[in-house]
Amino acid sequence: MKIAIVNDIHVGKDLIHNGKVRASSHLIGDKLEGILSYILQAHSPDLLVNLGDLIRSENREKDKEAYSKLLSFFSRVQTPIIHLWGNHELKKMAQGELEKIWLEQGIDQKSFGSKKIGGFHLIWLGLVLDPEDQKICILPNEQLDWLIKQLEQVECPTLIFSHCALDDHDTTGNFFYEAMENQSKEALFLKNQAAIRNAIISSSHVKAVFQAHLHYFNVKQIRDVPYITCPAMGDNICGPEMHENIPEIYTIVTIDESQLKVKAFSREYCFAGYEQSL
Repeated sequence: MKIAIVNDIHVGKDLIHNGKVRASSHLIGDKLEGILSYILQAHSPDLLVNLGDLIRSENREKDKEAYSKLLSFFSRVQTPIIHLWGNHELKKMAQGELEKIWLEQGIDQKSFGSKKIGGFHLIWLGLVLDPEDQKICILPNEQLDWLIKQLEQVECPTLIFSHCALDDHDTTGNFFYEAMENQSKEALFLKNQAAIRNAIISSSHVKAVFQAHLHYFNVKQIRDVPYITCPAMGDNICGPEMHENIPEIYTIVTIDESQLKVKAFSREYCFAGYEQSL
């Protein structure tokens, strides 16, 4: 099975820290439909996964308009799609508003769920923002209970998708976050990540976890399960001084019963990767 992953597209204002362009977010909206078309034509995946943060949140009305427009690009795609939402979707929009936009764009799924494709059980997780600190994301208790039951019942190889990271790794050297001051670990990872990892550890069927939010490519192995952080589509990893640079970043996952291969691309150039025998 082959899976294409896009994440942290962050259409909106550009982002500059310490004189370096972290993301050309002001340009990528006009390019997104073409980028999706290129990914699907170049790699012919069986599934496309959007790990969330399509927008860089500004205000409720702008966010609703931008989010709906961007989802319309995905709605024209013939390849099966799983959508997650990220923290930026939830900053100004309520969950009910997001669900309404999904319905309007023909997206027939919940913010969390599971399905079987190509002999694999795929699980995707939702999130909510901590009402006391909106920089912190949490997997709701009812979703955690649901995940535990899913993993108790599953009988085939399983892949898990989450917007926020679950692996508690050291982010030293992260290009996107290194310039941000007072960045707490709780803002980088799901607050109840340890409980989620315990559920994953209890299952022998989970083969990999795919996560976003941290913007760079990273792999951490926990109990034989790789937690793979997928890089952001618009981050200026190749030319931090170039204001008009759109690197068109995405991730391709190829997996069967014996091997997992993950490659991160900037258009046709593969700049990072990971392989593991299963």
